[in-house]
Amino acid sequence: MKKKLSPIACFTLALQFLTVFRIPVEAEVDERVVSKSMAWFPVVGLLVGFLMAGVWGRLASIFPSSFLSLLVVLLLAVVTRGLHLDGLSDTLDGLGGGYTREKRLEIMKDSHVGAFGVIGIVFAILLKWVAIWKLPEQARVSVLMLFPVLSRFAMVLVAWRCPYARREGGLGQTYVDSLGGKTVLIATLCTALISIVLLSYWGVLLLIFTVLLSGAASVFFTWTLGGVTGDVLGAINEICEILVLSLCLALPLH
Repeated sequence: MKKKLSPIACFTLALQFLTVFRIPVEAEVDERVVSKSMAWFPVVGLLVGFLMAGVWGRLASIFPSSFLSLLVVLLLAVVTRGLHLDGLSDTLDGLGGGYTREKRLEIMKDSHVGAFGVIGIVFAILLKWVAIWKLPEQARVSVLMLFPVLSRFAMVLVAWRCPYARREGGLGQTYVDSLGGKTVLIATLCTALISIVLLSYWGVLLLIFTVLLSGAASVFFTWTLGGVTGDVLGAINEICEILVLSLCLALPLH
């Protein structure tokens, strides 16, 4: 009989995978643990957001918003080890340079960064920088805490809806192939609760937008790549961060 997994062990594994923080995992790490850790992806996103909001609160009286926004974007990249930006870069290189599923996946495995990847990273950083800078002052801290939650929830949804694209396997296969409905339900409940607490009905609207975006991304990547990879999940995170922040600029969050 398999030992029941501790939520703390699953959360710790999610924290290790998504951030630079390293805490010993009190469990044998197998496919079951890895897939169940995705239930806590949104909570890890909340901790990342809390860190960004804390830095903003501490330094807002010292630095201008323009500089501090860029500092927060840099902090986000450092805390996440640039993992998602790297995924965005590889995915854009594959989509931009290949004309078949096989060729796109082959390009994505190449460690070299192409023109599409460079352009994607540059614009991702610029868009997040300006969006955070221009957020309404009254809602900025709440948005800083919420958008990493929604982007990591988007990764869970896309991994759940899509098959793994590479026949030979890869880094993200364990997350995709073993992901169950109960894990997705926990991630959904966590995300919904955080969204409501932080931004009330606007949080619900952003959550619905994230679900729709995840559905569209699932259809797109199944069509273009035959499914998802670890790089694609990283790209989903970046795209969701940018679009949620952009939507927050359009909403009357006052």
